[in-house]
Amino acid sequence: MLAYALIAEPVDPAVESERLRLRRGYRDAFARVLEEGVAAGELRPHDVQTLAALLVGGLAEALVGPLSAHDGGRARGEAVVASLVQLCLNSLPAATPQVEEALT
Repeated sequence: MLAYALIAEPVDPAVESERLRLRRGYRDAFARVLEEGVAAGELRPHDVQTLAALLVGGLAEALVGPLSAHDGGRARGEAVVASLVQLCLNSLPAATPQVEEALT
């Protein structure tokens, strides 16, 4: 329920503006980490801003439904989080097969 309230519940424009600011902050933080991965040779060069936005938006959208439901309990929430972590890792453009294996 909290995820829905923080991400998707209809709100006035001022609150929506703050939501967007918060999401941009997360996007920028993800982009910095992706840039560091490219610089370290752990990730292939790619459009870090787009991938970061995809990850933030996808995570937010995915969390609205499953984690706001009251029928799954903590175990369900942990399973959703584990799935999301794996999907995010799978989306990274690994530089080498060895790095890709280490991520999984």
